[in-house]
Amino acid sequence: MKRKNLILFTHSFPFGHSEAFLETEIKYLSESFEEIIIFPMYANTRKEKREVPNNVRIYEMKNGRSAKIKSILNSLIDRQMSEWLLKELKIAQGHGVRGVAAMVNWFGWAKIARDSLVTYFNNEEDQSNYIIYCYWQNPSALGAVLFKEKFKDAVIYSRAHGGDLYVERHKPPYIPFQFKVIQELTRLFTISQQGKNYLLNKYTGISPNHIKVSRLGIDGDDYRNDAPKGKELVIVSCSYLVPVKRVEIIVKALKELDIPVVWHHIGSGPEENKIQELIKALPPNINARLEGNLTNLEVLQFYKKHPVDLFVNVSSSEGIPVTIMEAFRYGIPAYATEVGGVPEIVSDSSGKLLPVDISPGQLSSYFGEFYRLSIEEKEALRTNARETWEKSYNAAKNYTDFREDLLNSGEQYG
Repeated sequence: MKRKNLILFTHSFPFGHSEAFLETEIKYLSESFEEIIIFPMYANTRKEKREVPNNVRIYEMKNGRSAKIKSILNSLIDRQMSEWLLKELKIAQGHGVRGVAAMVNWFGWAKIARDSLVTYFNNEEDQSNYIIYCYWQNPSALGAVLFKEKFKDAVIYSRAHGGDLYVERHKPPYIPFQFKVIQELTRLFTISQQGKNYLLNKYTGISPNHIKVSRLGIDGDDYRNDAPKGKELVIVSCSYLVPVKRVEIIVKALKELDIPVVWHHIGSGPEENKIQELIKALPPNINARLEGNLTNLEVLQFYKKHPVDLFVNVSSSEGIPVTIMEAFRYGIPAYATEVGGVPEIVSDSSGKLLPVDISPGQLSSYFGEFYRLSIEEKEALRTNARETWEKSYNAAKNYTDFREDLLNSGEQYG
């Protein structure tokens, strides 16, 4: 019998503006489940709430500061949790005080997730009618696995993206309980082949069948972005303004160009003031526009209104950027650093893979090379970018396949 209801752990969706890609995925999930209950782990419920399908409701989690402190303290005297803590302690200690602190913090949130599930199911007669799906392999996945230890019939899936997968993105390089959680999940879905390979190489005890690649995707239609007809090179970047995104490299590269350029950056963040100061030093031939935070819908509308030559991403770490999917959906080629799963989406036929340690001077040269391409060469890149989206990142195909994987939940894999 297929399970009819889905519990979905998110970071904060549908509150605030993060996890914009879930706006698309949840539409497809809602078509196959009678009810979806969202458990937003870290949400501030006073923030703006986005629209969700009619059969989706929100479970109010106790996730305030006092609840978290209480959860951490109680986890130390909780028999199940103290056993897990003791088993993980040696690994955490290998990363020093910060490693132990990360483990304790992780466990405090996991207890909130586990206890929320226990409370919810205390009022449900038929637990076998539910699938638990964690959008991130974070404390919610650990909490769900702890729940499964007590409720053996629970079916638990998780995705793994980037920051919740690659330990190298953390200081110290440590994700608490990662191996044990993966083992205990019904199945793990990585958003890239590179992510799956990384985990199989890191943990030899995991069966390849236990991890499946399930790519994200975005909706689309027949509309394509028009190529700019003016003399300017029109470039777009889209990211949170934080150090890992290295947007300052783009600004410094633009400073070295003597061709006319219009650069749009979508997104804001802690480094916005730094970027604004760098922009002030740009020469008159560079027109830089910080567009600020845009919703998922506003990003798509932006591409319909503004002809764009090239999308650029110089991040030092990535999964598979949804922002590149969005650009490809409109037929915009991308230049992006060869990190994470980026080589799975960007190639010489749809743009260019950039060296991870790229300098502003190198990026400036690549911009100049693109500018000098013929109309026919640029059009070939645009056509291939669009075809890449249609083949591998089309939401209708990817999310339909994924929900079928969720529904076919009769057994543990590997």
